[in-house]
Amino acid sequence: MAKECVETIQKIIDGFRECRNAFTAIGDETRPSVSHHLKILKESGIVAMRQEGTKNFCYLSADKTQWKEIASLTDLIYKSIQHI
Repeated sequence: MAKECVETIQKIIDGFRECRNAFTAIGDETRPSVSHHLKILKESGIVAMRQEGTKNFCYLSADKTQWKEIASLTDLIYKSIQHI
């Protein structure tokens, strides 16, 4: 997962819910870049969005399947680096 996607997830966890405007205001990313990373996260099932008027709000998806896969990947990486 790209560093920018990880940072976007962290910002969502930290409470920055209004997607594009909030992320571009607090980071070095351009609006198209933020939109691109949010699209990747949405397509992967990690982030979901809802629209209220002209604003889009992001939240972490409750799809446990994706989170189990991420946890398995993290566990695999952790076990792999134990041998280094």
